[in-house]
Amino acid sequence: MQLLSQSRKKNGKTYTYYSLAKSYREGKKSKKEIICYLGSLTPLQARQIRNALKITQTPDTFVATFDDLRFVDHWHYLDVAFLNHLWDAEWDLSKLFPLPDETSKTRKKEISTGDIAKILTFYRCLDPGSYLSAVDWFNTTACDLILGIDGTHFNESR
Repeated sequence: MQLLSQSRKKNGKTYTYYSLAKSYREGKKSKKEIICYLGSLTPLQARQIRNALKITQTPDTFVATFDDLRFVDHWHYLDVAFLNHLWDAEWDLSKLFPLPDETSKTRKKEISTGDIAKILTFYRCLDPGSYLSAVDWFNTTACDLILGIDGTHFNESR
């Protein structure tokens, strides 16, 4: 397809009209079939239509709608990473909580109290809800990757 322009003079003034046309061959002759009359266009509109037609003629091009591009199932990453940076680098809140081996020499914790506090704080900041739904929220985030913990140990009892 291509954008055809036809100029006409009327009362000393030149008018340019545009139409969409499809090229085809009939025997050995090249012909054009008018698909749609567009009427008068500004130079910007004509350039935009020509650019759109040029893009659609490449084999790598495909048409996508907004629903095709929208993420339905995604993980919270950047917001959690930003809060983690604030928690550790800016506010330095990790120093307030002891490490698991400092709290009890006989009992090993899979997740430290500081990590639990961090996760629950992130949860309240990003998606406030009940304490029990924090586990479900945790499973939709990249907290375990960002914090470097094993997410299987984060449950309703911790």
